[in-house]
Amino acid sequence: MGQLLNQLKADTRNLHDEVEQAMQSNRIMQPVYPLEEYVALLKKLRLAHAVLEPAILSFNEIEEHTELQAHYRLTKLDALNKDLQLLGVESSLPKSEVLSLNNIAEAWGAMYVLEGSTLGGAMILKHLKASQKWNVEAFSYYGYYGPETGHMWQKFKNILEDSVEPTRDYESLLKGASKAYHTFCNAAEQLEAAGY
Repeated sequence: MGQLLNQLKADTRNLHDEVEQAMQSNRIMQPVYPLEEYVALLKKLRLAHAVLEPAILSFNEIEEHTELQAHYRLTKLDALNKDLQLLGVESSLPKSEVLSLNNIAEAWGAMYVLEGSTLGGAMILKHLKASQKWNVEAFSYYGYYGPETGHMWQKFKNILEDSVEPTRDYESLLKGASKAYHTFCNAAEQLEAAGY
């Protein structure tokens, strides 16, 4: 990982940990993970993606990087809906916040959070397939890129690092990542408060 992303990872470590706590996502790696907890986690992820994906896609500069395949990367909400449908959960979402990203560097920062979570999803998918005895395989989200996960992460990192100027853009990049992490925390809090 380049120096820019190493710094971003270090500066957002506490936020990453807060999200894991709020989403209770660290529990997914336990030997036995109840299906109802998996459903609750997918609902929280769905709400966060419903906020983040359109906010990032509102920046044409992201989609102009055709090699990035931004539209493909930013439709993980569809995978979450597919998984929840397989699990018998309705697809309606509670009213959610509208995320305001103020510039392209903030959009890159928010996308960094989404792409980083997909990278970790490959490890989670392997664990779930090996350890869980559910009667349904609802893993579209965690297996989103399949065997291309590492390649997709590398391509994203390269494009991001080529697209931002570290000295000029770093604070905005960090702010966008922070907004994304807070979106995940807010989604968890909102759904728990609403009893979803």
